Amino acid sequence: MRKGFVYVSVGICAFMATSFAGCNDRHEKYADAKRYAIGAFTGDVSAVKRVEIDWIGGSIDVEQSVDGELSFSEETPSEIEAQRACWYLDGSVLRIRYCKSGYDGKIRDGNKHLQIELPAGLGLDVETKRASVTIGQAAFSSLAIESGSGNVSGEKWTCSGTTDIETGSAAVTVGEIKTRSLEIDGGSGDIKIERIYAPQIQVETSGGRIDVGFAEKTEAELESDSGSITVRLLSGLGASVRFETRQGKFYCEKAYEKSGGRYDVFGVDGASRDCPIYVETKNGDLYIQ
Repeated sequence: MRKGFVYVSVGICAFMATSFAGCNDRHEKYADAKRYAIGAFTGDVSAVKRVEIDWIGGSIDVEQSVDGELSFSEETPSEIEAQRACWYLDGSVLRIRYCKSGYDGKIRDGNKHLQIELPAGLGLDVETKRASVTIGQAAFSSLAIESGSGNVSGEKWTCSGTTDIETGSAAVTVGEIKTRSLEIDGGSGDIKIERIYAPQIQVETSGGRIDVGFAEKTEAELESDSGSITVRLLSGLGASVRFETRQGKFYCEKAYEKSGGRYDVFGVDGASRDCPIYVETKNGDLYIQ
């Protein structure tokens, strides 16, 4: 995923943000612009292996199609054709763009609510500045989401490859994630995942809170500056926890023993080695449930 976000705020920018795509009226120019089409996707669905969405404002709603078809639309498309979403099937990659390449003009966020249905098993890569991203119950080969200030939420995600989420200040809230590995860089936003099935997890936020539930044996690295971290050990799991902090405190609702800088938290069978967990905070507390 591409790293880093740069934001500039001036008076008129803040006023216009709720209605338009930002202060800069000239939008990004992109390669192969002449190959992009406007309107319904008409390519060969069987040729698509990954979908890349490059968006700015409004929202993105992703669902898995029940018939294996691939389709997308804007809920209230603009009357101006150059403001509408466009697409290009580049080999096996379907690229969906916010508007015409280099379009010079303001675009209302109200016209940019993208709704997309995907067949199961595709890769999905979403990059957006402030649009919220919502993904229902869906299966992917890989999943990458990069959002500046738009919240990321979901129901139940299954991913045979890696799941990578990066935000600037947005919250991440998902019911269940089952994946080969999970990495979340939450910037300053809160992160809450009800149930995680993954052998490797890395979750980080600067000022936000982290709340994660481990549903299987997991090796995890969790980091927060001032926000608290809550680890819910589900299904009777135990954990061996190393907690490094300046001023944060350790709280545990399960039986445990402390040995040096390690806390052995016992599961239902008395084991503490189910989940090796490394936690680092500056002022944030750690809660084990």
